[in-house]
Parts: sequence; C-alpha cells; structure tokens
Amino acid sequence: MPTALSSGITFTQQLGGNVSLALLLTVVSNILGIFTMPFMLPHIVAASPLSAAADAGVTSAGAGVLEPVPLLLQLCQTILLPTMIGAAIRGLIPGAAAAIDKRKKLLSYLSAALLALVPWMQISKTASQHVSIKGSGILAAAVAGVVMHAVFLVINYTAAS
Repeated sequence: MPTALSSGITFTQQLGGNVSLALLLTVVSNILGIFTMPFMLPHIVAASPLSAAADAGVTSAGAGVLEPVPLLLQLCQTILLPTMIGAAIRGLIPGAAAAIDKRKKLLSYLSAALLALVPWMQISKTASQHVSIKGSGILAAAVAGVVMHAVFLVINYTAAS
C-alpha cells in the first residue's frame, strides 16, 4: 500500500529526517501502486476469508470478480490523469503557479476535506450493497499500513545515517 503524503513526508520533516528521500519514496510508491495494485488485488481477495465464504455459498449483493485491466484504467482516469492535468496547468499556464501558491492554505483545506469524503463515499456504497466487513479485516488492514510505514521509516533512518 502506498504511503500517504502526510505520514511519508510531513512526519519525516518534523523529525528531521531525509525529506527528499521521503518524497521520492512517496511518489514512487504511489505511482507503482497505480500499476501494481489492480493486478495484486484479485489475488489478495481470492486468498481472503471473504473468498472462502463465497466458495461455501455465502455471498453478498454486488459481489463479483475483480478484473485488473478495468481497475487499472479507472485508477489512471481518477488519479494519474488529474495529477498530470494539474501539473500541466501549473507548468504551462503563465501565472497559474503563482495563483495556486497564493491560495495554498485554502487549497490545502479543500483537498483535505475532499479526501476525507472518499472513505465516507466508499462506506456508503458498501452499506447500500449490504456488504459486511469483519473487524478482523479492518484490523489486518491497519496492521499492514503500520508495518509499511515502519519499513519506510527504517529505510529513511538508514539513508539519513
């Protein structure tokens, strides 16, 4: 799972770590995540307890097979394309970078608010499909996230030493 910007860079900066390396790891892991997760996710789901329940005849509304290519295209459309358009606007339109930098705090709040809506939308979508998620699955995802962040902290600490 790619590292988040706030934990990957902000904490590194606050603790006096190697910010350049943290930024590099964040950018690379997020870009790699776009291209690797669609192909890994079907295998992860197939090995999960939810897959075993489906094999036993217990299914939920809206359950289906994850196809990697449509998922990859959706990630490119919703993440990569807007990022590239934003970078192009900032770099090619005169005065755009200055206008964006002038409103950096406002745009930061707007970005955080919109980002906070993503889990809400996904939970709402899942609830409407009557899909239940066990606490153990949420705990496993949280533990995996903490482990990944710890690995990046060790890499960053080692590189800074």
